[in-house]
Amino acid sequence: MKKKIIIIIIFALFFVACDSFKTELDIDIAAFPPKLVVTAILDGASGTFSIVLTQGNALADFKTSQNPDKQEIIVYGEIHLYEDGNLILSEIGEFDMTTSNQESYFDNTTWEWVYPDRGGYRFEASVDAKPGSTYRLVVKTDKHETVTSTSTMPLLSDVSATINTDEIVRKSGIKELNSLEGMNYLIMSGGDFDFWAVPLQWGNRPAGRNYYALEMFEEKTLLEGTPNQWMRRLGMNNIGIYISDWSKIWDNPEIEIFESFEDGLGTQITYYDTFFFPILLMSDISFTPNNASLTLLKYTERIKDFGENYPPEYFERIVYHHSLSMRVRHITEATFNYYRSMTMQSAGMGFFTEPVNIIGNIENGYGCFNVFSAADIHLLEYESYEYIGNNNW
Repeated sequence: MKKKIIIIIIFALFFVACDSFKTELDIDIAAFPPKLVVTAILDGASGTFSIVLTQGNALADFKTSQNPDKQEIIVYGEIHLYEDGNLILSEIGEFDMTTSNQESYFDNTTWEWVYPDRGGYRFEASVDAKPGSTYRLVVKTDKHETVTSTSTMPLLSDVSATINTDEIVRKSGIKELNSLEGMNYLIMSGGDFDFWAVPLQWGNRPAGRNYYALEMFEEKTLLEGTPNQWMRRLGMNNIGIYISDWSKIWDNPEIEIFESFEDGLGTQITYYDTFFFPILLMSDISFTPNNASLTLLKYTERIKDFGENYPPEYFERIVYHHSLSMRVRHITEATFNYYRSMTMQSAGMGFFTEPVNIIGNIENGYGCFNVFSAADIHLLEYESYEYIGNNNW
């Protein structure tokens, strides 16, 4: 009898707690003038400054059936970029900030993603960017409050990387982590997969905590044969990064999310021995003065010809040339926190967790001014081989 009473009390407390979640929101109170949404990037390596301007509307603007995203937004605007207090770039004129709610789609003919043309106002220019300098961005229009953002371009420490194709690293449980597109399921399992090790070392790091974004690129060209467009993409592609020693990147936002709850397969992080990131964000918080290194992994290719197993009358020989490189971006803390809050919001942390606020660095508006320095490291040139059955097969 006592057990039944305890269960009833627990359920009563639960429903009282759930009832306290009910909140009435006055839509009219949640009204304010539209604000500018800024996505700006200053690349210290290439000197490219790019910016996208859109409009953020209040919740009250959506209370009717009219969607603000479908309205044309034409403004007279000004974009000013300052370096250490000196004006180095200005763009003044009419800005078409209209956006479209059309979704992107995949074109099976070109094998590319197609995005709507009307995605806000876009502007790009070249500047002589200098690591260590402070940059101030000012954007104003005749319909919005002026927004500003100030950021210092980080000094990039000495960084180097190597790759050894003679040494094979074998892994079995691999998980893709990409919170901005959802926490994906296991992409490789049930067997062994071979990788090349890519040791990465830092030297003479700036004082304090430093933040990085790592990417690996491959430029692939066809040397012989007919390419199979459904299997192999030519040109320059971001091929992502594999890593096993996740203890050195424990502050990565995707790792933080993944550790917080089990994935859809009901398995824990310890099940996987390797993780894959389209872009790997991390800091040097786990490094020591005498050990600032990280070993990445690159999925192997067939770099030795195995044509003796494939008669030429039945198979076509395909040969590709690969140029492998890595980009190490030294990003600001503001950029790291902005990406972290975006991934947290996109992934969702659970029913009982507080909503995630996007942490930007745009005053009087939304978005982020991303300023970074970068080093491009050439890793390897090689050829790979494959054989595809022809019509005689």
